[in-house]
Amino acid sequence: MEQTSVNTRAANTQDDEIDLLELAGVLWNKILFILIGFAVGAIIAFVVTKLFITPQYKAQSTIYFLSDSSNTTSMTDINVGTSLTVDF
Repeated sequence: MEQTSVNTRAANTQDDEIDLLELAGVLWNKILFILIGFAVGAIIAFVVTKLFITPQYKAQSTIYFLSDSSNTTSMTDINVGTSLTVDF
């Protein structure tokens, strides 16, 4: 009886091997189905995006009013320009 339990244990410990080239061949044979699945998924995502999702846009800009008295920009000119554009 002990002999059969040893044989059963030995049979259960066999390693399974995965051949990557064989796996790549199987995937290559199913490439048409993979591409069709990708295309269907992309079309569904596009339709859902266009029909059910509202676009949201956000923009920000800064306008500086500078004095014409000099060609150089000082920190005072930038602060005045910023304070003038706060209420616009």
